[in-house]
Amino acid sequence: MNALPSASFSTDPISSFTLDSLLAGAARLRGDREAVSDRRERTTFADLDRRADSLAAAWADLGLRQGETLLLIAGATARAVAAIVAAQRAGLRLALAPAHLAADALAPLAIACGAAAIVADGAYGDISPMEEAFVAAARAPRVRLLMTLDGVAVDGAVRLDADAPAPAGPRARPERAAALVTFDRAGCAVQHEQRTLVAAGLDLLARGRIGMRLPILTTLAPASFAGIVAGPLGSLLAGAPLRLHAPFEAAGFLAAVAEEGGPPHLVVPAALLPMCEAAGLVRADRLASLMLVSRLDHAEAQAPRPAPARVRQMPPFLDLVAVGEVALVAESRDQDGRPADLCAEPHYISMDERRILAAGWIGEGAGRQLAGAAVSIFGAA
Repeated sequence: MNALPSASFSTDPISSFTLDSLLAGAARLRGDREAVSDRRERTTFADLDRRADSLAAAWADLGLRQGETLLLIAGATARAVAAIVAAQRAGLRLALAPAHLAADALAPLAIACGAAAIVADGAYGDISPMEEAFVAAARAPRVRLLMTLDGVAVDGAVRLDADAPAPAGPRARPERAAALVTFDRAGCAVQHEQRTLVAAGLDLLARGRIGMRLPILTTLAPASFAGIVAGPLGSLLAGAPLRLHAPFEAAGFLAAVAEEGGPPHLVVPAALLPMCEAAGLVRADRLASLMLVSRLDHAEAQAPRPAPARVRQMPPFLDLVAVGEVALVAESRDQDGRPADLCAEPHYISMDERRILAAGWIGEGAGRQLAGAAVSIFGAA
């Protein structure tokens, strides 16, 4: 990963794009269009914007101060997307954790990020994230507030009502968007600036040729770098509907692919490629594109990426390689679905005040070096 030496900027041209500003703009320009849907509900941009305002006001009323850390146990729901934007509007530093984690795994994360509050669903599929959050909070001394996001009443937790009327009149926005935190596999907190996320999202949209007309359907929850970029951020940058499908259930997933609105851009873990093939989805008339997510961690070489059986009308294929929790590299495959070398050409994945930062090809099979280079540029705060 290298800085291009000829680039020089006095200002950062993408710093004005944040999840907050993107949603506010979408609500103003196309408020009645579909924004985010999950297995329970479908929301418009205006709905999502009102929910974010309502949650931001509720957190201020509950005494959360700008700069404090809120740990969101995030499922693949429209509620979670609204909460992510709301935290930014409230000036809170937001940390994201997956909904399936047990208390023994959650407690170290709450301690590592210095969480002052935890918000989670009372029920998510067959699990109860809030029950695990209670146990984790007892071990994290800085946590003083627990809240449920889905309206489920849980003793000892504040029940948030995201559908409560938003406060009248304009609210003061923080001068600078707070950082967003995700956790790597070792449980270390990795802090992301908004511009890093936006740059990765723009690279993804360009390589995936994603516009506002066709939906993005993903099985990833917005609880990781990849889940944010290939989910709510990517959809807001493109103006495309986002359809969330998790916890995964095969029949419901196939029904979601066939929903009205045209063939979706499908984002799934690479391990689901055989299931997609068996269901006859790997065709241009079923999918606008197929994006296969895999991980490349710092101590690992890159795992082989599966290739599909050749079909007559193959949809565009991309690999989305999550480099730890510091970058997402989108790489197009050839017309037969065969993987390409990672970063054979530069990927512009972030920017600071003086330089464009690019991930560049390092060498055949150089997975460890690529991951290490990403860490050296962005750091793990």
